[in-house]
Amino acid sequence: MELHNTLSDTHESMDLAEGTFVYSWSKGLRWALFLPGAVVCSWLAYIAYKLIIIISNWFYAYVQPTDWWVELVASAILGGVFVYVGSLVAPKQQFGISIILLIIAAMISGVSVLGLIYYADSWLGLLRGLSYVGAVLLSAGLVVFHIKEELET
Repeated sequence: MELHNTLSDTHESMDLAEGTFVYSWSKGLRWALFLPGAVVCSWLAYIAYKLIIIISNWFYAYVQPTDWWVELVASAILGGVFVYVGSLVAPKQQFGISIILLIIAAMISGVSVLGLIYYADSWLGLLRGLSYVGAVLLSAGLVVFHIKEELET
């Protein structure tokens, strides 16, 4: 009941996409594209970050694209962009959509943990994988909080 009240208390006139090109799209198109847009944009952001790391190696940065912290930051980018773009594209109930996208990210992360348990060759590999899952969920949760704050102002 409390979640329903919170969702209905957000102003219907507020739109995260106001001032962007997405705002001019029809509501039907925005509803059709919010999930595919979230998936595609999150992977594009992930790939762009990894390319920046690879290109920086050409300038003698000596950062390996497979380093632990590089993967951790890439996972955080993936989760945050997934929730934010999906909420931005959705035309209504953007806070509720952000919570739903956070739950989807958690479910996908849960499935990946099962794969980690099966394929991890050591406890260190399992802990490393769990830290990536934690980064996805933490960044997605922070984006949900940001969306709530943005819609309230």
